[in-house]
Amino acid sequence: MWWQATTGVLWALLAFAAVSTGARAWLVRPWPDDSEVTAKLDWLARNASTVDALYLGSSRVFRSFVPAVVDAAMAARGEPISSFNLGGPGMEAFETDHLLREVLALDGLELDYVFIEPAPANPALDARNLDSERTLNWHSTHQTLRALRSIASAPGPRREKWRHALRHVTLWARRTANLGCGARWLTAGPGPGRAGGPLGQLALSRDRGYQALEDVVDPLVSARRRRFRAEPEAYRQRIAGLPAAHAVPVALADVDLRALRDQVDAVRAAGAEPIYVLPPGAIGTPYARALDRTGRLPPLLIFDDPTSEPRLYRPDRRFDTHHLSRQGAVEFSQRFAEVLAARLAADP
Repeated sequence: MWWQATTGVLWALLAFAAVSTGARAWLVRPWPDDSEVTAKLDWLARNASTVDALYLGSSRVFRSFVPAVVDAAMAARGEPISSFNLGGPGMEAFETDHLLREVLALDGLELDYVFIEPAPANPALDARNLDSERTLNWHSTHQTLRALRSIASAPGPRREKWRHALRHVTLWARRTANLGCGARWLTAGPGPGRAGGPLGQLALSRDRGYQALEDVVDPLVSARRRRFRAEPEAYRQRIAGLPAAHAVPVALADVDLRALRDQVDAVRAAGAEPIYVLPPGAIGTPYARALDRTGRLPPLLIFDDPTSEPRLYRPDRRFDTHHLSRQGAVEFSQRFAEVLAARLAADP
């Protein structure tokens, strides 16, 4: 009978999905070794009891928050915290949320605060990253459904929406089936606790996840530094145009606000308080500002305004256009602690 055959196929698919999910959890460290997150997660899993605050977001987070400086400045103000920098290069909204949920599930981690860089969830995948392990990694069922909701709420032609949706569903299916993971299993062996990435123990134990770009040995990073120094006028114009970029109108009706509510609820369910932070980057952040103005965002601390934070935008405090130097990061971390302590004192 046709219904018996259909039922058999469905049961086979469910069994395959269950086995694939179990195999992925046991055999593969889900975070690609080149994401610089694997080593941080491994360190955090081993030292969970020593951390009560986390910073999550892109390289603007990774290269800005110096936990040792923040912690010392907070302790001096009577608001002690023990923080860890979990930022990663190129971390966007979906990947950040996926990392957040994995961290919240760690045994022994009792957080008081989670500092998150807010960013719009852009479901239009960059074609250059479609086959990357990082893009594949965050396509869990939860994040794939979130991406599909974002596609549905965003404006645009229906055909384009279907194209984006198909990409996400395809990546979810590849991740669920563990396609392409065989080589990693054979070369890395079983177990989720393998450290990877270029971060050394000094950046993990002493600097607690922070790493200055001055310490990165990479010709592309060095080239960015040289270009920044050679083109001071380009940087000046970029920063001069930042207030206008922040003021670009945002249609919140096209934003998946449910994803934001879910994120806030997940952090609070873990016993922590989410605080959103805009580090001193050089791109417009109208999305976060629009959410803040309408009261849809929990506390938002803004540091990407060159008018109110001119010292953080001085060329001698920058490594390149988008990132602080080590000295700039130290000064930002001190400034962040000052603002955070005042906020906590005013709203205990």
